[in-house]
Amino acid sequence: MVKDPRVAKKQTAFHNMTKSDPLKVNKLGEDEERKNIIYGLVCGIFLLMIISLMFFMIAHLEGATMGTEQQEVDAMVDKKLADYIDHTPGARNNSANKGSGAKAESQGDSLDSI
Repeated sequence: MVKDPRVAKKQTAFHNMTKSDPLKVNKLGEDEERKNIIYGLVCGIFLLMIISLMFFMIAHLEGATMGTEQQEVDAMVDKKLADYIDHTPGARNNSANKGSGAKAESQGDSLDSI
């Protein structure tokens, strides 16, 4: 038998709840063990849903504050693309002086040079 009085109190409360049968499980049969398993699973499902909701909220907040993997990939692609445009001959650089490290050069044909 259980030696901790808190555990015994919880077990007694659980057995009193299953005896009152709020879900009307007795329609399926009078097996007491089966009824306890069903009520245990019902309680367990809600407990697992609460835990999963907490993990979802933590992941969502972390993604909002620290950035997601997709945002990191997009930042790397944008940086490489800006570097490529800056070093491509004949490309006109419109991103100069906007923090991209671009050089303010005008290469290639323009209306003035023609």
